[in-house]
Amino acid sequence: MKKNKVSFFVPSFFAGGVEKSFINLANNFVVNGYEVDFIVSRKIGEFQNDLNSRVQIIDLDVRRLRYTFYKIYLYIKKTDSKTLITGSNYCNFLAILANLAAFRRINLIITQHNYQDIESKNLGFRGSIAPFLIKYLYRYANTIVAVSQGVKTYLVDEMKIKQDKIKVIYNPVITEKFYKDIDSYKFTDVLSSEISDYIVFLGRLEKVKNCEATLSAFSLLREEKKARNLSLVIIGDGADRLYLEKFTKNNNLSNRVYFLGSLTNPLPILKNAKLLINTSLSESFGIVFIEALALNVPIVATKTKGAVELLDGSKCVRLVENEVNSIKEALLEMLDSSVNGLLCDSKLSEFDVETVRLKYTEII
Repeated sequence: MKKNKVSFFVPSFFAGGVEKSFINLANNFVVNGYEVDFIVSRKIGEFQNDLNSRVQIIDLDVRRLRYTFYKIYLYIKKTDSKTLITGSNYCNFLAILANLAAFRRINLIITQHNYQDIESKNLGFRGSIAPFLIKYLYRYANTIVAVSQGVKTYLVDEMKIKQDKIKVIYNPVITEKFYKDIDSYKFTDVLSSEISDYIVFLGRLEKVKNCEATLSAFSLLREEKKARNLSLVIIGDGADRLYLEKFTKNNNLSNRVYFLGSLTNPLPILKNAKLLINTSLSESFGIVFIEALALNVPIVATKTKGAVELLDGSKCVRLVENEVNSIKEALLEMLDSSVNGLLCDSKLSEFDVETVRLKYTEII
């Protein structure tokens, strides 16, 4: 086994927090002299061009994740990589089972990015069985990385996993590419030049992200004289998009709400926003929070565990209960205020990819 070789395993290259974090990490490993394999069930998705050309892509070419088991098993049996790092619950489960079948041949690090709460309940049988699998399979990983202290607490208190098996390492957000992406295009290349004053929602259009609350609060906000020329830009895609577009039309918001879909690089639009709004029912981390802070964009967010852990105490943030009138009042307050992203560099350094990589090198 090569000590300076590390492998990553995710479902695909579709836009998501796990995928983005792993690509950032893989790129940093390879520029620091490591050999890197990046394993995907299918080589599809908008993020694949973000991977450094020196990273070796291993395409398992299976349509459904559950059919990945045998190919991951074969990879573990044959690879000269010392460590496999996996992300998303079902990649974790499959890698654990495959590694057990291979007599625990590889140093397996699984990463936990979410809670098994409202989001998992919407996944039917897959969601209902996940807590059982976490409780009984995660013990067989060499190390479990929790992406926040809140996730670690959840794993210990609710999943009954031993504390000494878990290490908290934040997601890598701040990279050299991040600063290049900020000015890679003008926001007016995507938005009409007439849309100069806007707030932005950035996230998957799924129930857990609760974009309907954002639309409802924006509808109330538009009744205020100072907000009548304000627009709402929604970046993201998902199962709820058609419903949310219909909701927008039914509430006479179509002339001020813009659905842009999923963007590989939303940073220029985020940078020029009046503020970021996040009305999630659950957040374990929230990459967009760190991106907004790094860009000095004020934030209004509901009090999820991830938001409180990452944002509490920042002068450019208002954390509110998940209630439409409270959200609207916080938006109005932040639009009235002269606020700047005052999170100090030492805090942001926790999310720098080099800092995060070095923490991983302690366990690979």
